[in-house]
Amino acid sequence: MNENVSKISALITKFLNNDLDEEGKNELAAWKEKDEDNRRLFEKLTNEDQLFNAVSETYTVKANIYDKLKQNVPELNEANTGKVVSMQRFSWRRMTATAAIILAIASGAYLWVWRDKKQQIVKNDTQVAAPVNDVEPGRDGAILKLANGQEIILDSAANGGLARQGNTSINKQGSLLAYNSGDTKNSEALYNTLSTPIGRQFRLILPDGSKIWLNAASVITYPTAFIGKERNVTVKGEVYMEVAKDASKPFRVHILPTSGNGEETTVEVLGTSFNINGYGDELAVRTTLLEGSVKIMKGKSIALLKPGQQAFVDNNKIGVKNNADIEKETAWKNGLFYFTNDKLKNIMQQISRWYDVDVVYEDGDVQNIGISGKIERNANLSEMLKILTYLNVEYRIEGRKLILSGK
Repeated sequence: MNENVSKISALITKFLNNDLDEEGKNELAAWKEKDEDNRRLFEKLTNEDQLFNAVSETYTVKANIYDKLKQNVPELNEANTGKVVSMQRFSWRRMTATAAIILAIASGAYLWVWRDKKQQIVKNDTQVAAPVNDVEPGRDGAILKLANGQEIILDSAANGGLARQGNTSINKQGSLLAYNSGDTKNSEALYNTLSTPIGRQFRLILPDGSKIWLNAASVITYPTAFIGKERNVTVKGEVYMEVAKDASKPFRVHILPTSGNGEETTVEVLGTSFNINGYGDELAVRTTLLEGSVKIMKGKSIALLKPGQQAFVDNNKIGVKNNADIEKETAWKNGLFYFTNDKLKNIMQQISRWYDVDVVYEDGDVQNIGISGKIERNANLSEMLKILTYLNVEYRIEGRKLILSGK
């Protein structure tokens, strides 16, 4: 195990057993203050109720817990005692401390990854044989559909000028598509559509300077020049937006309904940053506001959001949640998967879109296992799935099919 991980693990274990000296306390305090993720992890590892639930959910049979514990507690090792020792002989705090380190750090069962500003400090160091079949992560790429119906595959398109739409030039630079409008007085309304297939993502700068990030399996339709009194775009899937301020031209995002019937959801802004998740396989359309203000409209329902709030739109009802997890909602834009006790079935929806795989469950019970933590989106599928081997979940990859079952 990484030396730093072992040291922090030992400090946390001593803390839980009230056996930490002043030097250890100072070192642990410095580690917590270094990174917000460290503080969160420490709180999880020192909350006995959460740990008890984590252990219970992860290992439903005592024998499974015992097998993991005996590797790290000498008294439980048959080689030292000559017999199997009952777990009841050890204090709950001792078991909690050891289980915490095993589950959260060594085995990665809670997938918590500590990071500094530039490099990953903790990795899952347990060796798991890579499967014969593997799937690479998604990458930058998209399809641009021009007003005349012509489609351009941006994955292979050269950098530089791609096309002109009226008085607007379209330029590509890496994973960024930018629109530069000229004189718009006599411009006609031409519409382009940028779509990211499953396993692709892309960025876009609209003619007004607004910045758009498209997650996998997402679509945005927009004019090549904003010539009217409003700025209107239509989206489906997940997008992050930083809207350029223009008080004279309100910016409206029309979110297509996730089913064949129902009304679209509209988000109205002047200038702000927010994330929209409108995938069809999600329970509701989520709009999370980072800064500025937005108005959410669905049918006759209206809600005003302040920074840090999130709106849930289900059917024609709008609910508002305070203190939304901004980091989690925008993690995809920053190259991360971020889970907070999310059920495996919900996690697999993200995996399916990013790795372009169909997920099949041979055991439906595994869908309700909860996982928390972060992991890079640039990892191969097998690396991402190592965690499952510690959650009593087996997997195999057959072509583009990911098959999950219980052990």
